[in-house]
Amino acid sequence: MSQDHTESAQDGYFSLKLGCRPVFLDYDFSGKSGSLRMKGSDCADMEAIIYLFERLDPDCQRIDTSNDDGPDTVYTRKNRQWRATHG
Repeated sequence: MSQDHTESAQDGYFSLKLGCRPVFLDYDFSGKSGSLRMKGSDCADMEAIIYLFERLDPDCQRIDTSNDDGPDTVYTRKNRQWRATHG
């Protein structure tokens, strides 16, 4: 079994799959949108974050990420194609 994360008392939980230190994850099934809040100035791996939210809901249309610096990236899906714009 592979390890998905490392932990440090100073830095907290780090997800190897997402490539960041997630703090909070939220998903609105009626709005088909999710959000991920990360520590510090972290940013998430695009493929990993999309995979995570599509596992929650294959019809997910939008993902907003943010970190301690504020909005980070917005992922939107149109015609089954994902696009990233910086928040």
